[in-house]
Amino acid sequence: MTCRIKKIGISVFLGLSVVFSAAAGDAEANERIKEAAADEADKSYYSAAKEYLKAEFEAENQTLKANSLLKAAENFRRCELIYREYEALNTLLTRHSASVDSAALIDRIYCIGDEFYGGKREPSFWALRFIPWMTEPDRTIEVYTRAIELAPFSPRASNARLRLALRLLDENKGDEAVVQMKKLQSDYPDSREHKYSYLMLGEIYYNKALRGDGDGEFAREAMAQFREFRTKYPDSPELTWVHKMELKLKDVQAKRLLDTAQYYRRIGRPDAAGRYLAEVLQDYPDSTSAARSEELLTEIDKTYLPARTVPAVEKREHEYQVYSIPPEPRKLLIVPENSNGKYLLPIYDLKGGAIRVDKVNK
Repeated sequence: MTCRIKKIGISVFLGLSVVFSAAAGDAEANERIKEAAADEADKSYYSAAKEYLKAEFEAENQTLKANSLLKAAENFRRCELIYREYEALNTLLTRHSASVDSAALIDRIYCIGDEFYGGKREPSFWALRFIPWMTEPDRTIEVYTRAIELAPFSPRASNARLRLALRLLDENKGDEAVVQMKKLQSDYPDSREHKYSYLMLGEIYYNKALRGDGDGEFAREAMAQFREFRTKYPDSPELTWVHKMELKLKDVQAKRLLDTAQYYRRIGRPDAAGRYLAEVLQDYPDSTSAARSEELLTEIDKTYLPARTVPAVEKREHEYQVYSIPPEPRKLLIVPENSNGKYLLPIYDLKGGAIRVDKVNK
């Protein structure tokens, strides 16, 4: 009986300690919040945000923690530290999602991703923020990835996936970009960004085929993406570009067959070489490798009769109309002339003629 009383006494003591500790923590947090509010009144938003983070760390009450994080995020936004704002919002959604407006916070994270995608960069050190080249790296991939995890079917998600794929391509992460584009195709068929997934995947697979395509899988996949695009968007203005890409893909496939034929010819297997050359002429007669393939096939197979007419090879690059800059009846550039011609010289409108520079002497 004595032991039992002692155990109960210890349990009560521990329970009271927890209560007093929680009360003390919340009291300290409230003091931090008062200091933060004073900093806000002085427009010292960075200091206020730091104090709110300290309050969140010290508080025990979950509502107090959530409110402190929310205020910290608000003040980081005021001093344009949107990545620090994102970190606070992410912590809020991870730990206190039941206490906040999750939809609004997720939408704000998508907006932060948009800002980083648009070129926003943050200073590496707050005290040295006046130095323009001391900035943190691009956070687009991290922020968009988290936003999509939190709300994969948000109205913003399709655009975020497209932009995320573009950033991944910029960082030479083609395989990850392919994953994002395929998710865009499968999950957002009615979005306006959907059409670009076919164009991007086609170009990604085309570039893969250029680097090496032993069995032609990448070229076939690219062709499949462009065919699907033609089917779904028959009136799209991008079809001209698609046509040029299809021609380039034919060149890639024909070149692979020609290289294989040349290899077999070198090792003394002309029959195998002839089969690959014939495939080039049959399947890709308008490719850039067709003429050379016909020439080699004529040398290998004396019974082969060259075609009477060779299809013209269409230009692979899209042509744009070039316009000249219209002439100006006045000086294009006038520089200060108060140095008596010592440092700067005036530059006049050439009107299609030779460069004329007049030194000013006063």
